[in-house]
Amino acid sequence: MAAKVPIRTVYTNSVATGLAEFQSGEFIDYTSGGTGLAALGSAGQVLKVNSGASALEYGTVEAILNIDGMTDGSSATIAATDKLAFSDGGTEKYLLLSQIDTLFTGTTQTLTNKTLTAPQITSGVLNTGVSGSAVADEDNMSSNSATKLATQQSIKAYVDAQVTAQDLDFIADSGGALSIDLDSESLTIAGGTGIDTVGSGNSITASIDSTVTTLTGSQTLTNKTLTAPTITGTAVMATLDISGDVDVDGTLETDALTIAGVTIAETIADTVGAMVGSNTETGITVTYEDGDNTLDFALGAAQTTITSLLATDIKIGEDDQTKIDFETADEIHLYAANAEQVYVADGIFGPQTDSDVDLGTTGVRWKDAYIDTITATGVVTAAGFTIGSAAITETELEILDGASVSTAELNYLDITTLGTSEASKAVTVDSSGDLIVPDSDKFKFGAGSDMQVYHDGTNSYITNATGALKIATETSGIALTIGHSTSEVTVADNLTVTGTLTLGSNAELTEAELEFLDGITAGTAAASKALVLDGNKDIGTIRNLTIDGVLTDGNYTFDTSGNVSGLGTVASGAITSSGVVTGTGLTIGSASINEAELETIDGVTAGTVAASKAVVVDANKDISGFRHMTIGGNLLPSQNNTYNIGSSSLRFNDLFLAGDTIDLAGATISSDGTGAIAIAASGATLPTGSKTEDGNALAVMGSTTSGSISQPIRRVDFFSAAGGLSTKNATFEFNAEVADKYSFLDNSTFTLENGSALTESGITLFQL
Repeated sequence: MAAKVPIRTVYTNSVATGLAEFQSGEFIDYTSGGTGLAALGSAGQVLKVNSGASALEYGTVEAILNIDGMTDGSSATIAATDKLAFSDGGTEKYLLLSQIDTLFTGTTQTLTNKTLTAPQITSGVLNTGVSGSAVADEDNMSSNSATKLATQQSIKAYVDAQVTAQDLDFIADSGGALSIDLDSESLTIAGGTGIDTVGSGNSITASIDSTVTTLTGSQTLTNKTLTAPTITGTAVMATLDISGDVDVDGTLETDALTIAGVTIAETIADTVGAMVGSNTETGITVTYEDGDNTLDFALGAAQTTITSLLATDIKIGEDDQTKIDFETADEIHLYAANAEQVYVADGIFGPQTDSDVDLGTTGVRWKDAYIDTITATGVVTAAGFTIGSAAITETELEILDGASVSTAELNYLDITTLGTSEASKAVTVDSSGDLIVPDSDKFKFGAGSDMQVYHDGTNSYITNATGALKIATETSGIALTIGHSTSEVTVADNLTVTGTLTLGSNAELTEAELEFLDGITAGTAAASKALVLDGNKDIGTIRNLTIDGVLTDGNYTFDTSGNVSGLGTVASGAITSSGVVTGTGLTIGSASINEAELETIDGVTAGTVAASKAVVVDANKDISGFRHMTIGGNLLPSQNNTYNIGSSSLRFNDLFLAGDTIDLAGATISSDGTGAIAIAASGATLPTGSKTEDGNALAVMGSTTSGSISQPIRRVDFFSAAGGLSTKNATFEFNAEVADKYSFLDNSTFTLENGSALTESGITLFQL
């Protein structure tokens, strides 16, 4: 017997409307007594519960090893040919124990808490501490083992003890040999008379100070040339012979002064007396008093010959209370009654105090005043005003007295033609009571000028921007006529008629009748609306169409029983089905989509990549699950300096670049293609404790030979003022290890602060 397709109930809007066969892909859920299977599996698969425990599904057979049920093999001897089961990408396989041995011996492994018997480490790296009997931790290094390793702590403690126990010996030019306890004392390099020392960084600078040229105490200078010397005290000289000029800015005091053998004191007195005796200068009388060798100057009461008197502070007046003051730059100040009254400045002649100084009085007035503009905050009193050719009297002004009218408001009355409106002018009517409004000038009504009435020269307008424009009569029954009997009336937008619409003399249409035509779309059926065919005589969206006979177009026939005859290819703008539409393909416009193409979007989850499925980003434009992605152009962020590659918790493993340069905010790391790396930056900071590959800390080191022993040293340059602070005078060499070495390479001596000499034997920390 052939296989049969079961029957299912068809529902329309939750109402059972018929029966139909099961379609491909449909199934009965296990909660309704079914299996939940949409299809059978392939060959070799088994039936199992899915991962959500919600249905049965077919899947591949998974191997299950019952370890607890196996035979005990703990006593067996494991051989290299013994086998172990494992999964290779989901495929169960076995491997030999020899293969595991090869895997472990050929890869790097981390062993924790393992005991290695006689291990051989060819190139090992210890990244943490070591312990055990082979490590000796003795601060005093008391034992002498050739096989044990000393700890860093014990080495440091021993070295510190040795340094503490040693002294730094040195010697100066005088004072004998000295020594400094390296643990508790410091060496001071002090200057002497005229010598200053300054320490900065690793350098000591010695310089000659200013006291060398200004020594205290008495000094004898022989055959010395003094350039512009300054003598602050009394200079005692038996003989002073000056071959050049003498410039004395202060007082020259001498018991006797002769010029060419003539005593100068009496010569000056006689000369002055002869020059000024009884002489009268212009406006000034000068008298020489021979008795006391003085000059008397008397200023005449009247000065008529002075042509210029310029000074930064000149005051002219009877006293300080009444004066003309020139003390302020570019200003003249006039004082009276011990107070400043008016002042003159650039473009200003004004009072010093607001509303305090009058220009003239009621009895003594100025004659004429020629002023461009008069601005008054108080009352202006005059017999009359003449503005241009208009003479305004008090009587005429009385008309405006008491009226609050501004100049701008008065200008509103300055019209050109009576009865014609003008911009910014009052509106008037002419002698006939008419008002003429020029073309394009508008009457505006409302706070926002919403309603406007105007004529633009061609047409007349009544416009409204807000609300309804109502043209109506105040009393019911009064007719309102729009337009001329021979003119057309055009309604540019909607027309609302609340009563009956009469067309001609007989046709009357009510609102209900017109509603059948309101909002009709040609070719589309609408509820409670008339049917209107479109340009092709078509109509659609009819819900139910009942016919009493046969509906036919000549090719297809629909009878009252629902039978259709002559049906061929069906073409439709839209097809709606409550069931499954089955076909071999789907054509939309010129796009033909087959089943395989539609499978790429079936079951797609936005934001998640799935194999053989289209990629759809989620609501945040994110997507995850890519395995490999190959691009043919640049990979660029949408914003500069905003997005990261990886994060602090999710990092990429290795970065492979074909280019030779990495740019880090302007600093670059580049390769020359041979393995050498170059860093281009203003500076590179290494963390404290950075080491070379041999484990030694990075340092600027050198080497020198002291006696017969070669020792590592650190060199520090020494600069002095004598060397111009640009060329080093010497180089300090600090020992990098504690050992008995000579103090100085040139076999010189070094004197300590206490005068002791630093000997050449014993431990030294630095050498020159």
